[in-house]
Amino acid sequence: MPISAESTNGGSKPADQDSSAEEHLLRERIAKLERYHENTKKMELIEMKNTKLELENKALRAELAHQKLLVAHNALQTKMEKYQEEQQQKMDQYQKEQQQKMEQYQKEQQQNIDALTEAQTGN
Repeated sequence: MPISAESTNGGSKPADQDSSAEEHLLRERIAKLERYHENTKKMELIEMKNTKLELENKALRAELAHQKLLVAHNALQTKMEKYQEEQQQKMDQYQKEQQQKMEQYQKEQQQNIDALTEAQTGN
């Protein structure tokens, strides 16, 4: 008794149709995996770009903070220099006033000496 194609593959489809369907399913699975792989690569690339942008952002924030510190430092430096200049002017003025007072005092003392000398020689 001859063996039919239906009895060997357990049903109504011939063996080449089963392998064709299986091949089709495998190709679909491969295509799906390739799409998944491409999407994964795209996501990794996006994550890398985000990380790079975050690092650049941190660097820019650090530079901004540094610039703010420099501005504050320069403002304090200018303020300190102005204060020192004012203090020097006050010291110069004070020294000038003290010099004038000393000269006036010496003049008065010399006049007193001269008056006493004259009083002693006149007696």
